[in-house]
Amino acid sequence: YMGELAEEIRVCSQTRLGLPCTVSNCKYHHDLPTFLATKQPDISNRCLLFDLRGHCRQGYSCRFLSAHVNPDGSLTTNEPLKTASEQSRSAWEELNVVKRDVFDTLRRRKYPLEKTDQILKSVRTSNRSNKKRKPEEEAKEGEEEEDNLSWAVPATDRERKARTTLFDGKSYLAPLTTTGNLPFRRLCKDLGVDITCSEMAMATNLLQGQLSEWALLKRHPSEDIFGIQICGSSPDVLGRCCEVIEKECKVDFIDVNCGCPIDLVTSKGAGSSLLRRPTRLLEITSVCSQVLSCPFTVKLRTGWTEKQTSHNLIPALASAGAAAVTLHGRSRAQRYSRLADWSYIHQCADTLRSVPTASSSSGATAAETTTTVSSIPSIPLIGNGDVFNFEEFYNHLESGVSGVMIGRGALIKPWIFTEIRERRHWDISASERLDLIKKYVDYGLEHWGTDDKGVENTRRFLLEGLSFMCRYVPVGVIESGFVQKINHRPPAYVARNDTETLLSSPDPRNWVTISEMFLGKVPAGFSFKPKHAASSFKNTVVEG
Repeated sequence: YMGELAEEIRVCSQTRLGLPCTVSNCKYHHDLPTFLATKQPDISNRCLLFDLRGHCRQGYSCRFLSAHVNPDGSLTTNEPLKTASEQSRSAWEELNVVKRDVFDTLRRRKYPLEKTDQILKSVRTSNRSNKKRKPEEEAKEGEEEEDNLSWAVPATDRERKARTTLFDGKSYLAPLTTTGNLPFRRLCKDLGVDITCSEMAMATNLLQGQLSEWALLKRHPSEDIFGIQICGSSPDVLGRCCEVIEKECKVDFIDVNCGCPIDLVTSKGAGSSLLRRPTRLLEITSVCSQVLSCPFTVKLRTGWTEKQTSHNLIPALASAGAAAVTLHGRSRAQRYSRLADWSYIHQCADTLRSVPTASSSSGATAAETTTTVSSIPSIPLIGNGDVFNFEEFYNHLESGVSGVMIGRGALIKPWIFTEIRERRHWDISASERLDLIKKYVDYGLEHWGTDDKGVENTRRFLLEGLSFMCRYVPVGVIESGFVQKINHRPPAYVARNDTETLLSSPDPRNWVTISEMFLGKVPAGFSFKPKHAASSFKNTVVEG
């Protein structure tokens, strides 16, 4: 996505609120008449922020300025609404907004992390007998570390945490890079999802105090069960990151990503690359689970290659301190191709009540290599992959998993959570779908702002979302008995009206048309290419 923002003159934050600038040598623009003369025209005469809060924090920069400006050109406020809004701040103010001095401390490497340092020393002392590879001795492509999972059995004097029931029987919105932003999660909460999680954040970037990375951890008050997913390759980095997050953020659990298949991530030893280094992953789990007072969870794939190995790893993760494990039913080699293997996920759920024998073959199935061992704690296993309707959700719960994580299914039809809660197929109309898009736009403007930058950020993420939503086939127009599957290319069908035809279009130019219904015309120099494009339109670029 690219776009030349109309606000070429960067106005001072004080000037845009109609206040005198108090910063000496301020590098921003202070000539308000010149700024207003070059500003793009208003999108509409209704400002969402003003309607909600009684004032607009964007001031003269707002693209809906006419809603809160007096005839003499001064800004106006609705004092009764502003007062009421302040009194109900806890219901709408975003959480996990970290103070600037924390970033400064992290950048100077002065943030106190004594707890993690002590735990790292203790874990490494107690496991000194285990062979460890140096970072430069990473396995080559296709090579896997020889399983040595006995290291993970906890000491008898270590106090075990009670089994968490946080995930039992619940729907769980997957951590989704780019598309799983706060406005989308908020929309899914309105539609009935139980658990939400932040986008994946890189632990190293968080420890370096990068503002853009910390912004991924923001939480809306409606997210009553909220986790943060981090990604890294070492116990040192991930342990310290967990300690900082729990001190600075309000979070119900922290998850480590061991499933990301992207080369940029795996080449650094993170993501699904940790599946090749089970000893390191177990050390990460042991350290992080002891650092945290909240549950620490792990997200896995079935294996690095087509050989399925997670059934051996999951019991060891439970012993090392993982409070829950999420298993995506594909290997790293598959990425997102072919169907998720739910039969293997169900087998792995059984391994949480058993453990592989010492003499078992590493290539055997979970059912062939297990024997009951009472020392393995019972933890939830959350299944993930291809869930697209409420029947599949409940069938998987009945087959042994504790909870179900939904990713692409929620992107294609966010109302899947309503279907799950009400146990029905929702023949949603085109106008109802537009209403959901409008709600997403409102949440986006509330989150990113109503100035040029906020409007174009909202547009960008809306277009990414529409690249998935266009794949939905309405229940009322398909043949009786046909159930759309997430891996099926949408069949040709005749929509019931022009709006439904527009919403079903795979042409990005039509997505831009939809965005212009709510956000005005695209700026000069606009260009958009879907980040997560399906093969049918992956080379399509929209320019304006």
